[in-house]
Amino acid sequence: MNKLKKYLSFALSLLMIISAIFSLSLTASALASKGKCGNKVNYTFKSSTGELTINGKGEMNDYEGDSPFDGNSKIKKVNIENGVTRIGGGSFYNCKGITSVSIGNSVEILNDCSFANCSSLKSISIPDKVFYIGYHAFVGCTGLEKVIFGSNTEVINDGSFENCKSLSSVYIGKKVDYIGGDAFLNCKKMKNVYYAGSKKQWKAIEVGANNECLKNAKIHYNSPYPTSISKITSRKKGFSVKWKKVNSTTGYQIQYATDSKFTKNKKTVGFKGAKTTSKTIKGLKGNKKYYVRIRTYKTVKGTKCYSPWSKTKTFTTKK
Repeated sequence: MNKLKKYLSFALSLLMIISAIFSLSLTASALASKGKCGNKVNYTFKSSTGELTINGKGEMNDYEGDSPFDGNSKIKKVNIENGVTRIGGGSFYNCKGITSVSIGNSVEILNDCSFANCSSLKSISIPDKVFYIGYHAFVGCTGLEKVIFGSNTEVINDGSFENCKSLSSVYIGKKVDYIGGDAFLNCKKMKNVYYAGSKKQWKAIEVGANNECLKNAKIHYNSPYPTSISKITSRKKGFSVKWKKVNSTTGYQIQYATDSKFTKNKKTVGFKGAKTTSKTIKGLKGNKKYYVRIRTYKTVKGTKCYSPWSKTKTFTTKK
């Protein structure tokens, strides 16, 4: 009986120690509501919404497994504000809960492994000032479907998008002169590459080994920069839509349908002029859900060259 009591006492003590260690581990991994992630760069985190905001001036720190955000699944949305010039290496490594990233126009560098293994991220738009994408910057982002590079991107480094198994569409600016080895390795769903330059310019890009997924995709040459829908307002048997202006385009195309795959009751409407940024569509069915997307087009030697479609938005018409 005494031996049994000793065993029970030991087991209880061991359980308490394990619980304490586990509790400490959870405390250590919890992200503070405010902190620093660079010499003059700070962050704020709203745990109720999962929204992380990075602000300040200059560069974020580089990390090797010691980022304050490393592996934190509670981060859902990342906003990097204007003033930050570099996203540090390993900053958001293994943050599997991130679904949305907004990068300020002042950022110039995305360093190595900055968003590696962010498997819930669906799309990324890289601003125009970014000229360098680091090694394995988005490796293992298995949910990533669409990438838009800025007009001044020059280097897409080795392994940048390796194992992005859902990636199907990429827009590449004509200043890119180097795509590293394995940059798009195992991106087996890659179907469309929209390139801002000509076929001759595309062939001049230095492309490293193991990028067959990129090479075998359909290349759309002379593609204008994409736009995105900024606002949709439901109307009586119609809707109004606003989008972001793109200067280097001939016009825009709006497409709407009653299903997300754009096969049912689909209609495409075109508008000439880069300055046009809004339109009202009438004559639809009342109290009906619709899906809408937009793209730009540019006329080159009599041929219309298109950008990729924007992210789809939904609305329900009024009666």
